[in-house]
Amino acid sequence: FINDISVPTKIATLTSVTSVSAGHKHSLFKTKDGMYVTGSNEFGQLCEGAIGQSVRTPSLLDTGTTIENINQFEAIKSSSYILYSDGSVESCGRNNFGQLGDATNINKVRTNVALGGGDISRLLGVGPSSESVFFVTNDGDVFGTGLNTFGQLGTGDKVNKNTPTMVKFPTSVSLNVVSAGVDHTCALQSLEILTNHPTSLPSLNPSHGPTRSSSPTRPGLQLFSWGDPKSFGLNGADFLFPAELQAGVIYAGAGSEYTVIVSTDGAALSAGLINSIGNYKGHLGRGNVVVGTNSAQPILLVWDSNKSAFVEA
Repeated sequence: FINDISVPTKIATLTSVTSVSAGHKHSLFKTKDGMYVTGSNEFGQLCEGAIGQSVRTPSLLDTGTTIENINQFEAIKSSSYILYSDGSVESCGRNNFGQLGDATNINKVRTNVALGGGDISRLLGVGPSSESVFFVTNDGDVFGTGLNTFGQLGTGDKVNKNTPTMVKFPTSVSLNVVSAGVDHTCALQSLEILTNHPTSLPSLNPSHGPTRSSSPTRPGLQLFSWGDPKSFGLNGADFLFPAELQAGVIYAGAGSEYTVIVSTDGAALSAGLINSIGNYKGHLGRGNVVVGTNSAQPILLVWDSNKSAFVEA
């Protein structure tokens, strides 16, 4: 018997969870004793079992190794990825755009990502709405595979890829975060790494916003983004290469046609495309939205703990 759940509910069968990653209809859990999967297996995205056979309670995934040998377990929309401590990556699930990165477009229950050339991955870049995925190597190179209709792979074109292809950054990078959306991608890295700043950068900073000097500040990171610029609050042609947008960011997440940014003073900003007010679900966290491109603006109000009134964020 299945019911919708509208409040956070403890999953009794899981303990000592260290990370969680969710796709469109499946969830992955990394715990201190193993990895667990649950949800839809329509395309083999649970990395085990029969394609099309869903799992309704978390099931322990047999990887043939111990949990200490697994660095990341991540999901995109209908695919999943396992990053091992030796830098190799396995993938599973939907592969219609080449998002499994195994040089085919065939759905798989488990396959190896074809990084090639001895490249060793240290970080995966994913997102729950994405049909693209990114691999950051120990050498600082970044590779992407999958859907590329808006240039969201950053490879300089709009051709889908089924093998990991190098992302063309304007300078050498060492990324801390890569967040993939349905039509764009965001990445963050330490400012100390940058060696060749352009003289003029597109800015996401709002023209007017509150000063939050009472909040403690943290070291800022440099934000890059590429793909459909409307999803990060800018107009114009698609960004086929990563562009340096602004510094002073500690986190950025790419969603379905929108972006959320956290600045060093703790303020949260959102930007993105609203196709119609009727379809706006509140995902920008703001009431002051317009049909079309919404530039980056602070999220000023949130519900209180009783959901009875708005309070300042």
